[in-house]
Amino acid sequence: MPAALDAQKLVITLTDGITQHATRIENIMRLQSILGSDGNEGLTGKAAVSGAAVENVLRNVSAPRLVSELAVLRNLERGLRSSITREYSESVSDALNNLKQSVTASTLSTQTKKNLAQQIQPYAAHMDQLTQTRLLQSNEISRLDEVATYINPNLAALVKFSVSLSEAAKSDAEVTRMEVRRIILSGALVVLLALTLVGAVLIRSIAHPVTDLATAAIQLARGKRSVS
Repeated sequence: MPAALDAQKLVITLTDGITQHATRIENIMRLQSILGSDGNEGLTGKAAVSGAAVENVLRNVSAPRLVSELAVLRNLERGLRSSITREYSESVSDALNNLKQSVTASTLSTQTKKNLAQQIQPYAAHMDQLTQTRLLQSNEISRLDEVATYINPNLAALVKFSVSLSEAAKSDAEVTRMEVRRIILSGALVVLLALTLVGAVLIRSIAHPVTDLATAAIQLARGKRSVS
């Protein structure tokens, strides 16, 4: 009974773990559909397009610092195609703020600054959405690993219990088989003994009259007329 209760607890724990595992996978897939399956779809594609638009504006002006800061951002953007940490998301936010401040502090014309600001605004929005969504997905992946770590020992314990239960069942089956064999053999011996006794009685009941007849025949052959 204690073993059965332990097995029931293992099954309940595994069921809960598998449910969590399925939920995490569902969340990861949903977030991936928002992010996009490649660089041309979803938030990843939007950030790529808006980032290229900022680059096009900077190609027509002389602003090495802005070009350098945008290059840092585009490199961070490429890093957003895989799992990230909270620190990485903060780096993206800092790089966006630095670019905006540098545009304001630059010696570019007012019109050029306005054009840059108009292009940077959607790029910053896309980068922020992309970063936050990727961070959510990264957290889901981490939780998925935690759930897997939580499931594996319980699964191993359940398999071990199943093996021990199978061995116990085999042992019980062998004991039962031996007991049945013993009962059959005992019954066979009893039947054999009964048949032997019945046979002995039958042989004796037949042999006795035959012996009497043989004795009487011998006496008659000797001339004795009175045979008892």
